[in-house]
Amino acid sequence: MNEKTISGEIEGDVEFDGKLIVFGQCEVTGKITCEQLEVRAGGDIWAGGDISAEGYICDGGDISAGGDIRFSFHLTFGTSL
Repeated sequence: MNEKTISGEIEGDVEFDGKLIVFGQCEVTGKITCEQLEVRAGGDIWAGGDISAEGYICDGGDISAGGDIRFSFHLTFGTSL
């Protein structure tokens, strides 16, 4: 599976066919669509639109969206949704 690391401020939508890994603070003004979303310890992600991923793995941090949050499955370790 392809992997891509994101952080900081991102204008527009993020679409990726693989695993998006979030380190630190990440703010996306649009929607996030990916195969798998992983938020590492200390990471926080916010999207202005929907967040959609087949899988979600989190080891700390928060996830929030201005739209819907949809996952087929998720594994959560010490975080809040």
